[in-house]
Amino acid sequence: MEEFEMNPFQFWILMLALGLITLGIRGSFFLLPKTVRLPSALRSMMHYIPTAVFAALSLPALWFAKPQSYELHDPARLIAGMAGALVAYFSGNVLYTITSGLLTLWLLRFGLGWS
Repeated sequence: MEEFEMNPFQFWILMLALGLITLGIRGSFFLLPKTVRLPSALRSMMHYIPTAVFAALSLPALWFAKPQSYELHDPARLIAGMAGALVAYFSGNVLYTITSGLLTLWLLRFGLGWS
């Protein structure tokens, strides 16, 4: 297979095009006229987006001990994640969830010396 090389101009044109496409997709909901109503099924699905994004960002950091590794040897992170999950379940508040998870992690790391 032949290798393709881009010059800097082509690279920046591609980045600009991809940025405009991304902006168009994300901004399309804000640019719709007020008379356009989204289908109720789509509106109900959008309710779960923040939860899905939070899980996608936080779970790999809890589960895998080192970046680009599949080692599962950091119990302090897992315990802090469970503490945060309990707070999230009972409070439903994202700020309380993050704060409790961080405080638990810091207590285990710096207070009890877990590494």
